[in-house]
Amino acid sequence: MQTWLLLAAAEPSGDRAYVAAGSAVLGIDVDAGDLAEARNLVRADERIVFRHPLVCSAIYGGVAAGQRRRVHAALATVTRRAADTDRRAWHLAAGCIGPDDDVADVLDRAAERARERGGYSARASLLIRAVELTPDGPRRTGRTLAAAEAAMTAGRAMQTLALLDGLDMSSIDEIGRGRALMIRASTQGFTGEIGSMATIPAICAAAAHAFGAQAPDLAREALVMAFERSLAAEWMMTGTTVTELAERARRIASPDRSSLADVLLQAMATLATVPFPAAVPGIRAAIDASRADDLSDGELLRFAWVSVALTTALWDNEARTAILARAIEVARRSGALHPLDALLFIQSLCETVLAADGATNAEIAATLTLSPTPSTTTCGRCSGNSGSTPAASCATPTSAPR
Repeated sequence: MQTWLLLAAAEPSGDRAYVAAGSAVLGIDVDAGDLAEARNLVRADERIVFRHPLVCSAIYGGVAAGQRRRVHAALATVTRRAADTDRRAWHLAAGCIGPDDDVADVLDRAAERARERGGYSARASLLIRAVELTPDGPRRTGRTLAAAEAAMTAGRAMQTLALLDGLDMSSIDEIGRGRALMIRASTQGFTGEIGSMATIPAICAAAAHAFGAQAPDLAREALVMAFERSLAAEWMMTGTTVTELAERARRIASPDRSSLADVLLQAMATLATVPFPAAVPGIRAAIDASRADDLSDGELLRFAWVSVALTTALWDNEARTAILARAIEVARRSGALHPLDALLFIQSLCETVLAADGATNAEIAATLTLSPTPSTTTCGRCSGNSGSTPAASCATPTSAPR
């Protein structure tokens, strides 16, 4: 009966067919499930449901790791429905004891599907496990950077920094170095450390330099973020100046200025270096581009902060409200906690300026709910975990943020 209960705890959706098939693979007595139900440990209707989540957690966490790997391997063997591809990937990963590049590739593909549906937390969990299964080398470095980017977007600041700290920066090429610097810059301001905001613009400028001519689009995005974070750092900013950022912007400007990053960058650079009336047309063009109907969700989340800053420069409250509302909706829908936290804070400040006290209190309350506490539950049905390896249900579309 104990092995059957472990199998049921490891199956995230309580699917009776999968548990029955896994039982057959493991040679478990067919009456084990009935005995567990008779003892009031589970209820087996359409799905297997534990009497209490702590019972599930105790069963899953109270056995040796080898036993858990054995049941996950059995579930991976029997999980074959097309809709459960990601769940099978996670069972394969949970059944591994050491590096396995083939399983890591499976997790990579599952993470890409999670990205396509906006499942940032699920993508981070899958990529982190893929890193653990990848031998040392360039592929592990690339997966670590991808996992750190996903963890950052999912709002896991400490996990993001831990992944970055595990990189050997001396072995990374310039593009990889630029990515690592941008991830660190994006995360650093959310750690709460004293003076963390002051160095972010300089880190972004260093990332832009690393990207250079090899990745000019990324270099421009890095400088947009440098300008953006200079607004928060203000007089505390160290390592660079707004004038230096503007000069960098001129040097890497795209001739046609076709991308949103280009338009925003030139607007910020112009605002920093010319009299305000001369900067207004560029600012207006940047605001209009930020409100384009065909703007992708990814671009909206990346550039909403600086777009709102430009609306404030023109006191265009209508545009500011529209950009914030759209960006917050996208962040909520996709589970992008890192940008959502910033956007809600910005909205609370804007509402304060407009004297909308009720709305301000609501946004502050919403912001305060975005700091998740680590879960100590290790059951396969839970979305949290006590270590670096997420629980099985993190890989499923039904439990991942969408």
